[in-house]
Amino acid sequence: SGGNSGGSTPGAASPFGSTSSADKPAFKRAGSFERRPSLGLGGGNSCLVCGKTVYMAEGIVIKGSNYHKLCFRCATCGCSLNMSNYATFKETQYCKAHAREKEKEQDMAL
Repeated sequence: SGGNSGGSTPGAASPFGSTSSADKPAFKRAGSFERRPSLGLGGGNSCLVCGKTVYMAEGIVIKGSNYHKLCFRCATCGCSLNMSNYATFKETQYCKAHAREKEKEQDMAL
């Protein structure tokens, strides 16, 4: 009479089914959310100047980089740039006049 009669036996199956996390249902409680990676739907890319989202209607893409139309400005004088009046010098955007000026400065330094 030294046995384990009555009571629960360690390792015995639960009368309520398995309690391992692998067997729990794959749902979350209400109010529990996971962040998911953006699928690129409905949003836009980040502006290279300000870092905020650029939506198609308000942006311009130059050599694969996104800009707000209002952020796309000459690095020297700040004038508004567009596809026809900008030039790039050393990966920086300038109006054509200031880009020529930067090129001359570089040529004189050599």
